[in-house]
Amino acid sequence: MRVAVLSTDTGHHRWFLRELVAKTGPNVEIVLALLETRAYPWARNAARHRAEHRGRPLQGWLLNPYVQPALLSRLQDRFERPRFFPGGDDSLPVGLPVVTVASVNDDGATAAIDSAMVDLLFVYGTGLVKPHVFTRTPRGAINAHGGLLPGYRGLDTNLWSALRGRADEMAVTLHQMDATFDTGDIYLSRPLPRASDLRLRSLRYHTTVVCTQMAIDLLGALADGTATPTKQDGSGEYFRPMPFVTKLRARRALRRHASEKSTR
Repeated sequence: MRVAVLSTDTGHHRWFLRELVAKTGPNVEIVLALLETRAYPWARNAARHRAEHRGRPLQGWLLNPYVQPALLSRLQDRFERPRFFPGGDDSLPVGLPVVTVASVNDDGATAAIDSAMVDLLFVYGTGLVKPHVFTRTPRGAINAHGGLLPGYRGLDTNLWSALRGRADEMAVTLHQMDATFDTGDIYLSRPLPRASDLRLRSLRYHTTVVCTQMAIDLLGALADGTATPTKQDGSGEYFRPMPFVTKLRARRALRRHASEKSTR
């Protein structure tokens, strides 16, 4: 089974690609990485949010979900790099064809998919993938979602579950991609580990580790014909990005959860 990975060029995604190339079974070949460079439109969405809440400064500014300081990304990178790349080498997998595109929906992306004769797409961390892309391959596309489906669709879903006092529901789900967000048939869900170091800065690291092993397992099962999907019931709630001040509350919930698990 020939697989193309659609992702972005970050440290945790580079580690994911290296693990995938090194550890997938003999019936799976990672033949292409499409790395999207177009950034999420945070500034545009933040301005639209302020316009929608004109006259309400608390909602328009302090609780604007599209205003996210760069500090968290730096803290995440600082936590992840020595764990993902203890020797300092964070290069992409040797021999893996890599194509950089502004968007995975561009003509250059579809041309690369066609040229590589891809059977299946695996999507991890891109923007919206349009139907002309995810229906292009014989076996469609699998999406990696950081959250428990069907209950938590959208963005920052594991943080939302922690904030609601349901940290045990933090998970990763791999599902078939369809035309709406996070509603396709589910192949696999696994909870995040009960790690004593689970914090805001380390959540992405633990999510990536779980997601990577799940991807290796699922791709092998799909190649062997042993993977069986389950249809969603349509009951899931859709979440927007979590405002940064709310993330500070979720951070306390993560710390409580980690402390509870480490003392049991």
